[in-house]
Parts: sequence; structure tokens; C-alpha cells
Amino acid sequence: MDNDEQPQWLLAAGRWKRIVFFCCLGAVLLFGYYAAYKGPKPVDITQAQASQDAVPSSVSQNYFEQSLEFERAFRERSSQGQPSNEDLQLLKKAIEAQRKCVVQGGSGSMDAMERLQRLQSLEQTVLAQDLALRSDAAFHEGLQALEADRCSEAVTLFAKAAMLQQTINRDYPQSQSANTERWGYLERMSQDAKAKGWYEESSNKFTEANQLEQSGNTAQAVKAASVAFDLQRKVNHECPRSVYADPVREKQIHESLTTWQSRPLWDEVVLLNLKAQEAFNIQEYANASALYEKAALRMKTLNHDFPNSSFASSEELIRLTQLQKEAFVQCKASAS
Repeated sequence: MDNDEQPQWLLAAGRWKRIVFFCCLGAVLLFGYYAAYKGPKPVDITQAQASQDAVPSSVSQNYFEQSLEFERAFRERSSQGQPSNEDLQLLKKAIEAQRKCVVQGGSGSMDAMERLQRLQSLEQTVLAQDLALRSDAAFHEGLQALEADRCSEAVTLFAKAAMLQQTINRDYPQSQSANTERWGYLERMSQDAKAKGWYEESSNKFTEANQLEQSGNTAQAVKAASVAFDLQRKVNHECPRSVYADPVREKQIHESLTTWQSRPLWDEVVLLNLKAQEAFNIQEYANASALYEKAALRMKTLNHDFPNSSFASSEELIRLTQLQKEAFVQCKASAS
């Protein structure tokens, strides 16, 4: 029998089979999609955190009230004087309870976090209090020592105050005593006290050097001026921001020092020049030429070794050289 001749009921049955098959296939595909969507997926940290934070507000409120109670107890006990270790334990408990309030979610406002930070700052302020008092005491003792010109003692005290302040800044950065600007100020005070001591000693030594030079004791004047120069240079190099740093003064001391150091050579030049003039005047031209030549050599050495000396002079060297030549010419003329 041809297909066209098949009974109508048989054709209908075939169509129903196809319909059932596609319906089953659709159901399988739909189930697979559903399983894939609802199965294991990468964890969304944001969503996970949000779900963890979603705790009943009564839990965070309980922690908040505990924190308030511990803080209140701490303040009542510490109001009577320096907080004890037991008092600090109350503050630590207040902080811990407030931290749990924040971690557990709370109302989600910034107030809870700000209160936690305030409590942490209070704890660090209390812990830093002894260091702050010691730093302040060392600072005021340093001022008294500085006013009494006990500069070495003032240096030690200011350095101690700065060290204590640095410890506060490092270990208790949230405390009210933390202050990087104060540390810098104390460091400068220590440097200024050190510079003042060096400057005053330099000034005394330079005064002494001038007195020695005026009395004709050039060798001792040189020693005193050398100390004065070294101290002023130390101030300028190690404490350049100090009020006692003075490059001009360093230069002035150095000029005086080199002048006094070169005085023996200059005295030789002067003496040789006088002898040469005397020899020239009595027509001892050969002796005059030799004496002028020695004077010129001493002058050349002075200019080279002590260029900052007030005795250094290229013009004087030229003059002595010219006089030596004139004496030599006269010597030749008289010999002929």
C-alpha cells in the first residue's frame, strides 16, 4: 500500500510521535540549562561579604552598647588620675566590642567606624602619655641649659626630647601626642644648641688669637686661629640651617689664619728687600741682584702656599723681579 493510501489514523499517530519526541528533547535541554545555571559558580566576593554582613541589627547593637559601657567605666576610673593597667583593659574591651560592631555590620553608617577610630586614638594617646611628658620635660630642661650657656647639656636634652617624640610618632601615630613637626623642631633645637656651643668656642679662640698676634706671639696665634676656623667650618657644614652658620665669618677667620701663617715668609721678604736696597745704594749690584732674587723666590712661595693671605701680592712679586733685573744690568755695566 502506498503512503498516500495509508489510513488517516496511522498518519496522525506518526505526527503525535514527533510532537512527543520534540517535547521530551525540549524538556531535557531546559533541565540542562537550569542545572548549569544553578550549579557551582565562581564566588562573588562582594555578594559573599554582603551576605555575611547581613546580620540582625540587634547583634551589632549589643556590641555597641557593650562598647559604650566599657568606655564609660574607663573614663570614670581614669578621671581620678593616671590610668592603670586595669583601666586600660576596660578601654581595650571597649575597642574590641566596637570593632565587632563594625565587623558584624551594624547600621552600616560611618559613625561606627569613626567611633572605633576615636577609641583607638584614645588608647594610643593614653599609652603615649608618659613618653610625651618625658619629652616635654627634657625640652624645658634643655631650654634652661641653653639659657645658662650649658650648650653641651642642652644638646643632649633636646636630642632626648626628639628621640622620645620620634618614638611616639612611630609607635602611636593615632595619638594626640603624635607630631612630626614637633620632632623636626626638636631636632633643629638640638642642632642649634650644638652650633651655639661651637660658635661661642670659635669666637673665644679667635679673640685669643688676635691678642696673641698683637703681642707678637704669631705661632700661638696660628694655633688658636686654627681651632676657631675648624669650629666655624664645623658649624657651617654640620648645622647649615642654624642661625650660627656663617660662611663669611669662616672666610674672614681663614684669611687671618693664612696671613699669620705666612708672616714668617713675609718678614723674610721684607728683610731681603731692605738688604737689597742697601746693597744697590752702595753700588754692590751683584749682591743686590742676588738678594732681590731671593726675595722674589720667597714672595713666589708665599703667593703659592697662602693665596688668601693679606700679604699675598702678584704686584710685589713683579716689582721684586724687576728690581733684580735692574741690579743685574747695573752689575754687568759696572763690570765692563
